[in-house]
Amino acid sequence: MNRIPSSRWGRVLLVAIACLLAISGLTPFGGIGQARAAMTVETSAQADSAVIAPGTTTTIHLQVTPSENASLLLDLELFNSSLTRIHQSVQDHIEVTAGEQKTVAFEWKVPAGLPAGTYIVSFGVFGAGWSGMHKWHAAAATITIGGTGTGGGSGGNGGGTGGDGGSEQPVTFESAAAITPVEVEQGAAATIQASIKASAAAAAVAEVRIVSPSGQVAASESYSRTFGSTATVLPLTWLTAADTAVGRYTVEVLLYSADRSKLLHENRSAGQLTVKAKAEAPAGGFVVSVENDGNPRTAAPSPGFEIKNTSTQPLKLSAIKLRYYFTIDGEQELSVDFWTMLGSKSLVTTKFEKMPIPSAKADYYLEIGFSEAAGSLAPGKQTGVYTWFHKPDWSSMDQTNDYSYSGASDPEPSQLVTAYVDGVLQWGSEPELLDMPAAPAGIKAVPTSSSVVFTWEPVDGADSYELLADGIAVKNITTAGYIDSYLSPGTPHKYKIRTRKGDAYSIWSAPIAVRTTGLTAIPAPVNVKAKTTSSTVTLSWNASPVKVSGYQLDIDGTMIDLPSTQLTYAHEGLASGTVHHYRVRGVDGADKGAWSDEVRANTTRQVTGAFDVAFTVDPEAGRAPISPYIYGANEDMTGTENFTARRMGGNRMSTYNWENNASNSGSDWIHHNDGFVPWYYGNIPEAQWKVPGIAAIGFHEQSLKKGAYSLVTLQTAGYAAADYNGTVRDSERAPSSRWVEVAPAKGAPLSLTPDLNDGKVYMDEFVNLLVNTFGPASSKTGIKGYAIDNEPGLWTETHNRMHPDQPLSVEILSKGVALAKAVKAVDPSSELFGPVLYGFSEYYDMQASTDWVQFKDSYDWYIDYYLDNMRKESEKSGKRLLDVLDLHWYPEISDASGTRVTNSASNDNIELNKLRLQAPRSLWDASFIENTWIGRWSSQFLPMIPRLQQSIGQYNPGTKLAFTEHNFGGENHITGGLAAADVLGIFGKFGVYLSTFWKMDNTLEEAPYVSAAYRLYNNYDGANGKYGDTLVKTETNDIENSSIYGSVFREDDGTLHLIVMNKNYDHTMNAKLDIAGSTSYTSARIFALGGDSPDVQEQAPIAGIEGNELNLAIPKLTAYHIVLSAE
Repeated sequence: MNRIPSSRWGRVLLVAIACLLAISGLTPFGGIGQARAAMTVETSAQADSAVIAPGTTTTIHLQVTPSENASLLLDLELFNSSLTRIHQSVQDHIEVTAGEQKTVAFEWKVPAGLPAGTYIVSFGVFGAGWSGMHKWHAAAATITIGGTGTGGGSGGNGGGTGGDGGSEQPVTFESAAAITPVEVEQGAAATIQASIKASAAAAAVAEVRIVSPSGQVAASESYSRTFGSTATVLPLTWLTAADTAVGRYTVEVLLYSADRSKLLHENRSAGQLTVKAKAEAPAGGFVVSVENDGNPRTAAPSPGFEIKNTSTQPLKLSAIKLRYYFTIDGEQELSVDFWTMLGSKSLVTTKFEKMPIPSAKADYYLEIGFSEAAGSLAPGKQTGVYTWFHKPDWSSMDQTNDYSYSGASDPEPSQLVTAYVDGVLQWGSEPELLDMPAAPAGIKAVPTSSSVVFTWEPVDGADSYELLADGIAVKNITTAGYIDSYLSPGTPHKYKIRTRKGDAYSIWSAPIAVRTTGLTAIPAPVNVKAKTTSSTVTLSWNASPVKVSGYQLDIDGTMIDLPSTQLTYAHEGLASGTVHHYRVRGVDGADKGAWSDEVRANTTRQVTGAFDVAFTVDPEAGRAPISPYIYGANEDMTGTENFTARRMGGNRMSTYNWENNASNSGSDWIHHNDGFVPWYYGNIPEAQWKVPGIAAIGFHEQSLKKGAYSLVTLQTAGYAAADYNGTVRDSERAPSSRWVEVAPAKGAPLSLTPDLNDGKVYMDEFVNLLVNTFGPASSKTGIKGYAIDNEPGLWTETHNRMHPDQPLSVEILSKGVALAKAVKAVDPSSELFGPVLYGFSEYYDMQASTDWVQFKDSYDWYIDYYLDNMRKESEKSGKRLLDVLDLHWYPEISDASGTRVTNSASNDNIELNKLRLQAPRSLWDASFIENTWIGRWSSQFLPMIPRLQQSIGQYNPGTKLAFTEHNFGGENHITGGLAAADVLGIFGKFGVYLSTFWKMDNTLEEAPYVSAAYRLYNNYDGANGKYGDTLVKTETNDIENSSIYGSVFREDDGTLHLIVMNKNYDHTMNAKLDIAGSTSYTSARIFALGGDSPDVQEQAPIAGIEGNELNLAIPKLTAYHIVLSAE
């Protein structure tokens, strides 16, 4: 049996408990990270057989019952009695349904040589892709290993069968080994006495082997004997060498037939012994021994330290410091815990230090010290400190590249750990440092409400310093200090600092996390969600980033106080189909924080026939302006939609050369240089294509005729098409003669006749031409808005011959800043739209840009990074550089086959059509979580519009919001028309500034039902009748089956406009409208968009309305524009 000191047993147990509790979020040593949304999971496990033979296969069944729908990863792990993991298996992307048990089978092939005994089955429940922990079920089941194994053996107890297999009574063997001593120093000898018994007399050849930790045979001896019921003892003496590898060795006993043609018996774990390093006489009168947990890759490295006083004098412990050197493998804040033979943990000090100059195998060290109260260590006595440490996310660390890691499972003297007495090295060897400058030390960071003031100790010989502020480098700092300015109050920031000496740089300092002051109020809770059933609405929200003593919940006007640990609340016992209102805020004693935005949710119901919906309208409440620019498009369609905004944008515009109007089609069509832009956008005759800026001039002239806002795309990607000469070959990638360089500012006098031979086009010169042609944006005829290029995260895909490399997060920001400064210098009244992102992958991390890792710890998503740094640059410039946050939104929602709702060629797909009707809810509804990869892994960013407004409010207040491309599919189907009408209502209700529809179905010359949706708002009567310009409060008690939006004209309450929709696919909706306020409406005209035709058709008028109540039977899949009159 392997000797395990009682101290080590205690350490093993504590480490195991700590790890298991930490994984389940119940660590006794403090929190391990941010709280996640509270999903509960019931779990259990069973194996097919309670007793399993080595070398066979069994199935382990894991059962999980979640409290909500989810996609999970299950991590099955098996441990032996020493809590060493002996098997791990993972299954990912397991779809589970709320309240339903899911059984997942894991097959385990038991190793043939696995020792007999009881093994522990544990498993973890994580979000798919290891996206978060839900539960760790320790000791969910046990499995006993026994029975018959490979070669007829019964496993590690040495049993087996002999003979040639043909007799009716086969001979069986038993074997064991006694070892003296079980621990031997290098250069000393160990004696092995192997004993063998047989059930009947049998001749065999026995081989006794000593196997090293690496699996190599270190020594062996063979014996030919006849074995019987009396044990035969076979001695083997092994003299180790001075350089024999330290570690644990295994004694194996093997028996063969006399001719060695058959293996009769094998015992691969007959015994164990440990080779220890020969202790050298220490200079300081003490020996430092180290042990590790033996697993070279682990989430919790566990070095243990023992100090033995080998002198004749007491050893004062407070004078000693131990250092264990390691590589951090991805910098994060570390947590450490330990137990000690001294008894009280207060007698021991621990700290992590980043090495100012690293070595090849160490950039951090763990320092162990002792307090004065620890006293002295008597001669011949020893004490120990047994540690374990981890990162907040419990990610794995590779110990094989750690300087001090020995892999010894029991304490061994180690020169790779250093010990200092009163600061003087007395034990071990320090790692050799790399040849580089030292990183700054003594860093201090003092925050104010708008800045962070840094100071540090000067580094000898330093030429300058570099500071990384939220991932953005500030170079050539020549003093030992810096002030990072233009920050927002109460915002978190992260920094690193390094030294430059000539061409050499130090490593970065450890990360410095600082929050600016000035935000005294408790911020409103974020990520407030509502999950609904027929009788319950369950609220959830994120924990407050500042200290709170509790939360206050406003439920339909009733206040409920909750403790700070409660982040969910179930509003139960509700009637189906009823609407409820919620707000939540943090409180700290008498201090009350800001309320969250109101969340409106209704309990669900089953609709099986004609159904009633109660609508409420209050024209005197909730009034807010509706932007006139939300009814825009990227192409003109029929001309009857009365589009209020037009966008000159898309993939083509990234390569547009305003000087000659050439552009490149990119991957949309064979990377073709041609005159598409002046033809398509400007409707310009070919003879005028090469007139500078003529495409944009022609485009805006059309906008002026239509009374529409012009949004013109400017270029930042780097190059524009140089010619009209057709396809650009891969060998002609920019820079080449097929391209000209794009620059934001000319830096010289601007000309209305650009130089066509200078190899560059300048954006400020382009805007100057447009201002001279139409006047500034502030004039009646000027171009109002300019977009900062188009979908930058896709440049390498759409335009890989212009921008072949994946764009960086910093690149998109810096190019946008440079362009905005150049444009504002020419036309300060113009509006800049950016960064024109195509979808969520750009919103989140700029299409996984390689430099996003520098910023992700400081910002939730790329949008925050962009907004914040645009604000900083605006404050530095003294002018707003970003006026409108410009995004594209194409819903990802798909049917079971993977077909997205944006696929317009699916009119007969009822499942997809029904999904399309619900898809707009992702824009605003906190009770709707879409079944997409965004909804599963990033639901904290939904609903989208409130989350975007939260980012704007925190990082760049006053910025407007635009969706300059959007499409929900169904362009030739009523569900597409209803979805488009729903989206326009949402944009008006939630304060969107501008939107432009992007037509996708190229099989249609027009988009009939989408066109009808725009007419429903802007030309409902065929005589340019319009929806109002001022929002009023409206509400439905059935969000799933209906929508309602209301407006008036700001100077006239006598006409009330209501858009009311029946989104049910099968049944008529009985709509009851109750209108509050002091104005009495007596008649109504009704204009309908239904499935029979993409025409907006007037219905029979209604007269004699009394009491401001109106009852209507609205057919399935129909939207009404109701125009109520007080006359």
